[in-house]
Amino acid sequence: MLWDKNEGEKIQKGKYKMTLNLVDLHLRGKVKARDLWRQKDIGIFNDTFTTDVAYHGVIFVRWTQEI
Repeated sequence: MLWDKNEGEKIQKGKYKMTLNLVDLHLRGKVKARDLWRQKDIGIFNDTFTTDVAYHGVIFVRWTQEI
């Protein structure tokens, strides 16, 4: 991400769409995601997972292969 000091506040307050290709984690088919910080299930995903992440944020997800 490039920093533009004129847009600094907007950039820091923004959320950014991030996509994870689950195949990169050697996960195929249905995969269950659980948000470990919020302690709640996010859902079942196939192939990719997309979420919004704050500029200084992270997400902490546990992946479980569904059978």
